[in-house]
Amino acid sequence: MAANCKRVSFLLALVMTVVVTLCSSFVSGENEVSDLKISTHLKRLNKPPLKSIKVNNFTEISAIIYGLEQSPDGDVIDCVPITDQPALAHPLLINHTVQMSPSFNPESVFSESKVSSRTKNHQPNDITQLWHVNGKCPENTVPIRRTTKQDLYRASSVESFGMKSQKSIPKLKSYDTTGVLPQNGHQHAIMYVEDGVFYGAKAKINVWNPDVEMPNEFSLAQIWVLGGNFNSDLNSIEAGWQVSPQLYGDNHTRLFTYWTSDAYQGTGCYNLLCSGFVQINREIAMGGSISPLSSYGNSQYDITILIWKSEDGDVIDCVPITNQPAFDHPLLKHHTMQMRPSFIPESDSTYINEETKTINQVWHKAGECPDNTVPIRRTKKEDLLRPKSMKRFGRKPHHSIPRTTTFDPTKGHQVRLHYAIMGARNGKFYGTEVVINLWKPYVQVPDEFSLAQTWIVSGSGSSLNTIEAGWQVYPELYDDNRPRFFVYWTVSSLFQMIYAYLPTFVIFYFAKLFRDGYRRTGCYNLLCSGFVQTSNRYSVGGAYNIVSRYGGTQYDISILIWKDRKTGNWWLRVGKDIIGYWPGKLFTSLGNGATRVEWGGEIVNLKTGGKHTSTDMGSGHFAYEGYKKASYVRNLKIVDGTNTLREPKSLYYFADKHNCYNVKTGNAGTSWGIHFFYGGPGRNVKCP
Repeated sequence: MAANCKRVSFLLALVMTVVVTLCSSFVSGENEVSDLKISTHLKRLNKPPLKSIKVNNFTEISAIIYGLEQSPDGDVIDCVPITDQPALAHPLLINHTVQMSPSFNPESVFSESKVSSRTKNHQPNDITQLWHVNGKCPENTVPIRRTTKQDLYRASSVESFGMKSQKSIPKLKSYDTTGVLPQNGHQHAIMYVEDGVFYGAKAKINVWNPDVEMPNEFSLAQIWVLGGNFNSDLNSIEAGWQVSPQLYGDNHTRLFTYWTSDAYQGTGCYNLLCSGFVQINREIAMGGSISPLSSYGNSQYDITILIWKSEDGDVIDCVPITNQPAFDHPLLKHHTMQMRPSFIPESDSTYINEETKTINQVWHKAGECPDNTVPIRRTKKEDLLRPKSMKRFGRKPHHSIPRTTTFDPTKGHQVRLHYAIMGARNGKFYGTEVVINLWKPYVQVPDEFSLAQTWIVSGSGSSLNTIEAGWQVYPELYDDNRPRFFVYWTVSSLFQMIYAYLPTFVIFYFAKLFRDGYRRTGCYNLLCSGFVQTSNRYSVGGAYNIVSRYGGTQYDISILIWKDRKTGNWWLRVGKDIIGYWPGKLFTSLGNGATRVEWGGEIVNLKTGGKHTSTDMGSGHFAYEGYKKASYVRNLKIVDGTNTLREPKSLYYFADKHNCYNVKTGNAGTSWGIHFFYGGPGRNVKCP
């Protein structure tokens, strides 16, 4: 995998056996490590148990059941309260809520019967762990193999105990084996898949008890799920079985897990030997011995391992509709909620719109919110720690509106924003309807974003009022790279506090004094007081579970925003679901309608390393590639003064860095109405 590969790519190694020969000299129990350091480390690893299970040896009955010779194991299994396990001591997991079950289980395109029918000698016997003979852990505890002083003495150092050596990953391309053995001694025999985006792996791995010649050698078979490249940004999740005398003090075959987030340099460990892996099962001990085992020419046994990523990791709180954040706003203290709009604008178009495919949000797989509640994505401590300041959390950079005239990208604000849009101006607009193609663009660094949206705008500069909605990929805000539905708004800040109490002639005077333009008011989704949600089906900020594919199936979302003339509220509908509204009291100049409506893409360019960002806009392909390749925006309409949806007149299009991202109008006279293609890959030969 090339180190400069732009797209996130996981390497997946399946059904493998790995033999490792470590050529360093064996470090005996005479390590020069103080007993104090060892005792401190043991205290950190061995949490106070509710119950302990010691496995001395198998009884005669046990030997008959498992078909084994009587064999010592020697493990002590501590049944530790699930909330006291080592994982939760990690700084990033201090306030972590343990997820007791996954939100979904991946489904296979193959039936188990088709797979198992190929293995005639496969035995249906369940593989168990040796400690089960002497008992099981009670509910709300997890079994943890106790670490002993002897375990630490065998390690080369307390700091490296339970950690793999660096370069413990199979090199797949252009791998020069010259001098490998003297350096790290790792040898691999694997099958793998790469150059894609993967969210997990499953494999049945044959279980044996291989001979290990030296105590500081090991032999294992495992799955690797990898992200990043082979430099310091390598992330790895691993699971399988191993024989490792130095780690465990014996030659038993043992179940293991491993992880690292920095290419084995300082993070991660085996099993629960550091903070990280969160265990919820009370019957399986990581590092526990496995039985029975395969024997040459006789019965074969295997373990099935499945690793998968929870679709988005969100916690959705179903909050009583009257307790949502909107009503903390000073202007909405005595607000009477409007449960439905007084009207929905209708179109005067003669053609029939192409229907959008139904796209659900990920959290729907785990349940629904009851009536009279609204689904709100829970904000965590980690969310607040990612931005540079809490004041900027959930807010766009200043001047985050397309500046279609007198725009000099070499001057102005430190955060550089680039656009590829189409717009309508020089009129009065009371809403818009649009269909926006849904993709999952690559974003180079966490505090950049890529989005596609509609803007409803009045005012300009620091007196700007906007209402916005669309989808975005924004790692800093959401801690992932999933496309998510979002809403946004901003308005003059101090002015709106007294807006409701001023006569008309004073309003326009004070509007010039109190200015904002993305500085203090407004926010994404429900991260501040403002947007009032009425739907219990749609979560603003929620992730989508399906996206368009280059050259394949295309997905899009239909967005309608309009002003309710009776109440002054601006309503939002996505598809056929009415989501909620922005109260009219929030706005100044938008109270008289919008002066500009725009549609298209926006990205942040932080020029990391002094180069233009490689963050995608849309599909990451230029507009000229057209349908199924470039991202599109179709069926553009505006709401006019008669509350009718009409095709806009006097349209303009704009791309401020056309060698990086561009825009191209579509052909007229189709069911797509007014439409255009837009996007691009960012940095390229013509966009350095």
